[in-house]
Amino acid sequence: MRRLVGRGLFKYGVSVVVMGLQVSLAFAQSAETSDPGKDEARTRFKQGVALARSGNCEGATAEFEASYALYQRPNTLYNIAQCQETLFRYDRAVEYYEKFLAIAAPDDPDRPAVEATMRSLQNLLARVEVQSNLQGDVWIGDRKIGVAPGTVLLPAGRHVLEVRRDGYLPARREIQAAGRQTLSVSVELKQSISGTPAQSDEAPRHKLTTTVTHEEDSGGLSPAFFWGALGATLISAGVGTFFGLQALSLKSDADNIDPRLSRTNEKSDIDNTALMADVFFVGAAAFAASSVVLFILTDWEGGSKRKERMMSAEAASVTPWFSAQSAGLSLKGAL
Repeated sequence: MRRLVGRGLFKYGVSVVVMGLQVSLAFAQSAETSDPGKDEARTRFKQGVALARSGNCEGATAEFEASYALYQRPNTLYNIAQCQETLFRYDRAVEYYEKFLAIAAPDDPDRPAVEATMRSLQNLLARVEVQSNLQGDVWIGDRKIGVAPGTVLLPAGRHVLEVRRDGYLPARREIQAAGRQTLSVSVELKQSISGTPAQSDEAPRHKLTTTVTHEEDSGGLSPAFFWGALGATLISAGVGTFFGLQALSLKSDADNIDPRLSRTNEKSDIDNTALMADVFFVGAAAFAASSVVLFILTDWEGGSKRKERMMSAEAASVTPWFSAQSAGLSLKGAL
């Protein structure tokens, strides 16, 4: 069982076992003169121990790190490393063990145990060489693990590696790594829609406002589209009317001829002519509907009344109608 000790700075200490790791209560008593920084560090250290007891290693880590920021002790780093190991963040555990060895006394009796633990954890880590066209931060989930281009350490398993940079879209790669494996990942950061990275917090908002204003000032479509659709409507309606009159004329002639003298193909001619009329009337209806939409979207007055036309669009409709003797279009609503 690994143990945590706090020696040299405080006279009295005790260790407790929490979730398979030992945390030291070395801040329990102090023989030195009271110091605000040390008092706060001691309080936060005790809170970290309490959180570790309850199984909240995330909270315990935060308290231990706050304690270490106030007063640097090797024992606090060891506690953080233990919490990271319990959370399966072996790369972070190795990082804090290395910090522990950097500031601990050369003759610290815990050095051999820490070095052995580090070797075991390093066997569970994979090295990932991240290549990137631009410098960025490497993230795994909700934590930053390094920078790119560069090499990062990852616990064995499946991960989604993400490279981030302000003003650029995140580049993601899903990887599966095994312990002691070396992988190479290449990503390309692409600029976001907003353009180049902002120089200040106000820059993106200013640029976005300018773009929106430009779009509003640009107005609607050119009137040429509306007139083209209207012309197609009139032509289709005219041709449909021609074939409709032809069909009526053929039918009238057939009715006035003695049935005994009528030709067998007269009915077929009437049907074909009526069909052509129907086709052109349907086309005229489609062009008319397009004309209504284009009329609403056309910038007639520089955009000043465009919104009013858009609001009235729901009330406007074009409906073709047909009967045995005629056909036409029905327009309802207001423009």
